[in-house]
This record gives sequence, C-alpha cells and structure tokens, in this order.
Amino acid sequence: MADPTKYQRSYSFTNYQASSPADPLPGTQVDNELENIEASIEQTVEALKDIRRSDGALKNNIVTRDALDAELSAELGEGSLDNREAAEAAAEAAEAAQELAEAAAVAAEAYVTAREATSTTSLAVGTGTKVFTTQSGKQFSAGAPVTICDVAAPTVNVMYGTVVSYTGTTLTTSVGSFIGSGTLADWTIAVTGARGATGAQGTPGAGTGDLLAANNLSDLGNAATARGNLGLGALAVEDDVTFALIAGAAVASSGDATTGTASDKLMTPERTEEQIAGKIHTYTKPQRGDVVDVAYGATVTLDLATGNNFRIGSLTGNITLANPTNQAEGQSGLIFLTQDGTGSRSITYGTNWLFPNNGTEPPLTTNASAKDVIYYFVESSGNIICNLSKRHA
Repeated sequence: MADPTKYQRSYSFTNYQASSPADPLPGTQVDNELENIEASIEQTVEALKDIRRSDGALKNNIVTRDALDAELSAELGEGSLDNREAAEAAAEAAEAAQELAEAAAVAAEAYVTAREATSTTSLAVGTGTKVFTTQSGKQFSAGAPVTICDVAAPTVNVMYGTVVSYTGTTLTTSVGSFIGSGTLADWTIAVTGARGATGAQGTPGAGTGDLLAANNLSDLGNAATARGNLGLGALAVEDDVTFALIAGAAVASSGDATTGTASDKLMTPERTEEQIAGKIHTYTKPQRGDVVDVAYGATVTLDLATGNNFRIGSLTGNITLANPTNQAEGQSGLIFLTQDGTGSRSITYGTNWLFPNNGTEPPLTTNASAKDVIYYFVESSGNIICNLSKRHA
C-alpha cells in the first residue's frame, strides 16, 4: 500500500485561546484534528501489517535482494537477506505511531478539560437553580447535562442538572435531582451524558423489622409508645387537634372547662363551648353583629340562624312577614323596612309575631321612603315578642 499520511496539525488551539480566552474550544476544529489523527493512525497500522507478522517478527520474504545495495548483496551472497532496512522501516513506523498516539492523548485531554470545572461557591445540596463562580473558557452550553460533585465525597453528595447559562466565570444550572445533604463549598462540575430514568422500585421487605407503606403504621410494635416518642401523647387520638401547636399539651376535661382549671390545657371545641355556656361575660370592647340584607318579596321568611339584624329591600309592593325559621329562645334584634318612592305599601304578619295591645298588628308608615323598625325578642319557638317603631326617616 502507499505510505501512511503523516499527521500535520492544521489548527492552533493555543492561538485560539490566546485570542478568545473566555470562549470554549471550537468543537468543529477539535473534531477535525481528532479525525486527522485517527486517519494517520489507521494508515500506519495498515502499513505495519504489510511488513510485520502477528507475532511481532517481520513477514517472511519481506526483504528481497533487489532492496539491498550491490556491495551488501555481494557480501551476503546468493540467498542471504538482511533485515536491517526492514527493521529501520519498522522503527520509523513505530515512532510515527507513537507521535500520533501522543497527539491524540493531548487532544483528548484538552477536550475533557474544556468540559470540566471547579468551584468554591457555597451552596446547599438540593434541587432548583444553583449559580457557581468558576473558570472561564469552558464548553458549557445551555441545555447540556452536568453532574456536580462534592470534591471530598463525590459519590455521597451529588447533584444532577442542566446548564441554564454560562457567561464569563458565572455558571447557572438547574438541578433536578440529587443525593446527599449539607451546604458545601468545594465542587467539581462536569458535562456528562443525560442521566437515565429511575429504575423500578424494589420489592418491599417482609421481615419483622419493616414498616410497610400499605399498613399505614398499623405494624408499629407499640402505637402509644411511638406517639410518646414523637411528643404527641394522647393528643394523637383526639378529634380536631393541630399537632404542631399542641404537641405534649394536656387535654382539658369537661370538669376543667366548667371549673376554670383549664388555663394550661388544650381546649377542644367541645370544652370551649362548655366553658362559655352558663357564665356571665364582661366585654371591654364593642360587640357588633352584621345587618343581613334580605331581598324584597311579596312574602319574606327570615332565617334567624343567619343573623340578629335584618334589612329588607325597598318595598315595591305589599309584604307579608312570614314566621321566621330557626327560632332560638333568647335571640333578639331589629328588622328594618323602607317604603319605596311611591309609598303606601302595607304589611301582614305571620302568627308568631306577637305585638302589644292584644296583638294588634300595627301598619307601616305610608309616606314615600319612610323607614320603620321592628324590635323583636324570641321568648320561645313560635312566640316572638315584638313592636314597631315608626317614621325613622
């Protein structure tokens, strides 16, 4: 075969980095140089096969008489061959192969170095955006997968993510998964292949020491002891308890609520209701109730569970104030009624509304826009003591 093509470097990476120190090595030129090295090595290997056997010796009959000069041929005599020239050719080929190998190693090292960096930025192991101060001139392109390792424990504290941006000495990454924990400040960052999908979860154990997810903690050895170890105690079996606020507190009993000895104990809704009921309360601030707006209708049925005070919309016609629902003994309040711009609207009352003067039902003020007020008190369900106060506007 023809002589192997000797590798000749066609691009100076030293000059490139001198003129563009902040930019990564040009990938196309790196690939071209590696391809030229590969071609030269392959041709050299093929050329060696022409003169060398698989056991390392020269091939039989590779040196012929016509390859020798006349004097040496005469000295050796007929039939004698000297393999000196063949050995020299083999040595030259081996030297060329060595040069090619060394050049390939340099190029490979440059490729790896360009895709790896270090940082002493202090960051917590975890997901999310991680911004590092690192070396410039690296090949960190947006979207490239990176592995970020703790230098001291590279298999214990590792983050996996992608490059968001790389400008000067600032590398911004987005971490999607990690192992390990802690806040560290000595990192190795390398462009790597994309991380594979997470494998299937292994079969859960069945030993006596395992807690199985499907059992929802029913396989605890002693639930009461476990609650105590967590600082929950008896609260863990109470209704409507916020554990974060009352872990370790004692639950008030019914006696505590009614005798006033529950100041340092947890008050459940039931105990609170017991403590409020049957006691006189003194308020140092005004107590206010909303005025419930009720749309006008020919018949209006108030729901006393929605409030104490009611304001019926402008009377655009006659109205019947029917017996209200949810009457509770002791409830009292006001009911506001206002004539519209026409006036002369009349009112009829349900049988539960009990007025003075033997139950005589008072008429409304008939003036346009006149406002009347009914004062009421629920004596018992079905008996609402009331009176009408007229002409408030």
